[in-house]
Amino acid sequence: MQAIKRQEYLLEKARKNSFVSIPESAKNLGVSIETVRRDINTLCAKNLLKKIHGGAAPVKLPIRKDPGFLTRIHDNQQAKITIGMEGARMIRDGDVVSMDGGATCYVLASCISDVRNVTFILNSLPIATILLDKIADGEITGRVILLGGELDPESRGGYDLAAADALSRYHFDIVFISCTSLSADGVANSTLSGVFMQHLMEQSAVSVLVTDSDKIGQSSVYTFAKPTDFDRIIIDNKKPCPSDLKELLESADTELTIVSCT
Repeated sequence: MQAIKRQEYLLEKARKNSFVSIPESAKNLGVSIETVRRDINTLCAKNLLKKIHGGAAPVKLPIRKDPGFLTRIHDNQQAKITIGMEGARMIRDGDVVSMDGGATCYVLASCISDVRNVTFILNSLPIATILLDKIADGEITGRVILLGGELDPESRGGYDLAAADALSRYHFDIVFISCTSLSADGVANSTLSGVFMQHLMEQSAVSVLVTDSDKIGQSSVYTFAKPTDFDRIIIDNKKPCPSDLKELLESADTELTIVSCT
């Protein structure tokens, strides 16, 4: 079994039972105790698990005391973690990276580790804080640039004209975008932050949509992109991906990655 699959298993067990046993997991996975211990060390380094005697326990993600944002982070959290781990693996040493301030990108930021000299250009204060902590702890190296503008009280992100103007000065290797609705007809958000996301995509060589499958087919207010505007879409397998969306992406050579969170 691949390391990522073992780690997903360990995360799910820890989340479900509030504890995951090293000996029991080694037996169930058919691998050595040392292999499981290495996987747990990897997850601990990403601040997803914490070691306790005989195994590990889940770490609650640091979250703002904002009920709306808190709810979005915890909704389908296992799916968000799996998607976040897949997205984080796309970041390479020396990259210039941006992401929006959505809950899935927040979780993705918490999954980033073992990269060097990465520049993060962000409009989200909570995500900037996560990455600054990782730099301070030596987990990653690089710098964090926070765009200007007025911060939205709920998301703690800046989406106004000042932020968009500051954004125009930068170019990214990769940008991660989240949404509240995904279908063959379009990618949408519940607020006009979608305008800012359009600017992010325009400034990036590679655009990646990261969203849990519960967003498929949902209705939302503001359509800001077509699914085919993205180079890659990462979703989980809890809800089937509609055939019309799959066919559309295949025709446009947009890579669809469906990660397992069960």
